[in-house]
Amino acid sequence: MYEAKAKAHMRELIDQDRYDWVGFRFYDFWGGTTHYREDEHWCIHKRHTRSLVRYMPDFYAFYPKMAHHVPRLPLSYAVLPGFLAELRVKHYGWAVPKEQLRAKYRRYMEMDPEGVWGSLSQYRSILDEHPHLVEWKEELT
Repeated sequence: MYEAKAKAHMRELIDQDRYDWVGFRFYDFWGGTTHYREDEHWCIHKRHTRSLVRYMPDFYAFYPKMAHHVPRLPLSYAVLPGFLAELRVKHYGWAVPKEQLRAKYRRYMEMDPEGVWGSLSQYRSILDEHPHLVEWKEELT
């Protein structure tokens, strides 16, 4: 879910013709919709993630062959001009009850028991009983 501030700027980002993609900061919400997780394993919000891309039907879309953690967008888009927006996205994939976190952990371990596609220490951190959570504060437009 894009924050309200991002929604206020979305039309201008879509209508501009200088960049082919826009990167946003994603925040992993944890156990609910009021706090995001921030620690050594959960810090995707400290970098930008490409998530708004111009549609180009003839552009080659390259996805690496991966069994787990497949990129959201083709890696080939990285060569195109892009813009890093200081706008935020609330990622609610981890904002689930503890039983669902345990199920996700089991699935990760079944799919990637050796940590080939990700970090085993990050997988284990899913079960952390006391993760460092930061309260989300909505920014004004």
